[in-house]
Amino acid sequence: MPPSRDPIVALTSIVNSLQTIVSRNVDPQAVVVLSVTHISAGNTWNVLPETASFEGTVRSFSKAGRRVAKQRFMEIVKAGAATFDVTAEIEWIKGPDVVNNDAQLTPLVAAETAQFARVVRPVPSTTGEDFAFFSQRIPSVVAFVGSHGTSDWHHPDLQLDDQALPTGIKFFYYNALNLLAKLR
Repeated sequence: MPPSRDPIVALTSIVNSLQTIVSRNVDPQAVVVLSVTHISAGNTWNVLPETASFEGTVRSFSKAGRRVAKQRFMEIVKAGAATFDVTAEIEWIKGPDVVNNDAQLTPLVAAETAQFARVVRPVPSTTGEDFAFFSQRIPSVVAFVGSHGTSDWHHPDLQLDDQALPTGIKFFYYNALNLLAKLR
């Protein structure tokens, strides 16, 4: 009887190896985040599954950082699969690039918003945001409206404070009026 191939052992080894991309392949001054966020394999306790899979995300402030992370990801997954004599299929879905707020619009939006809310310049964030697709085509500003949530974003325990809704409505309403008046 030939030895069994265990996709779970292969997968966990690959996931562990992927963690070296940021720590050993990226300039320490650059911001790159690689997270495995979903793993799936098997459906019972006493049978090796035929397949195992994982999903995750790579985020960076630079195209160079994303390029290095993707290249090393491909190399590590292929080599890891070969090590355990399993095959690997990679489906790489390109997510949004970095959101860059427009240099002309941002101070206008900040000044208008300061009339009804406290404006805080946030620390740059590697959140994945679809708004990036808009900001690549037209001058744009993305802003976070604080709601004093109970946990970090995307945490299962997050509960938002609905009292933040009026501030969000004011943000869009007053800034739309202000920008329409100033940029005609």
